[in-house]
Amino acid sequence: MQQVFLKLLEGQVSVPVMPLAYLYRAVRNASLNLRRNLQPAVEIGDRDTWLVSPDGNAEEALSVQAALRDLPEEQRETVSLKFGEE
Repeated sequence: MQQVFLKLLEGQVSVPVMPLAYLYRAVRNASLNLRRNLQPAVEIGDRDTWLVSPDGNAEEALSVQAALRDLPEEQRETVSLKFGEE
């Protein structure tokens, strides 16, 4: 809640039309963001397969995984989001 009030006091946010509704939403969003950011990342081993090749070729899936691991975080996230979207 402190983060939300600090933003209001510092003038980073204009005065909302419905202040109570804004406060509830802002605190909820800040809590969800904090919870998401504190979740530990799962380590995946070099030989663990989390991708599946359409033709069942495990070696191909592992090579794609290795290539994804070599990408910078931002690019890897973009590719992962695109895969999930299909």
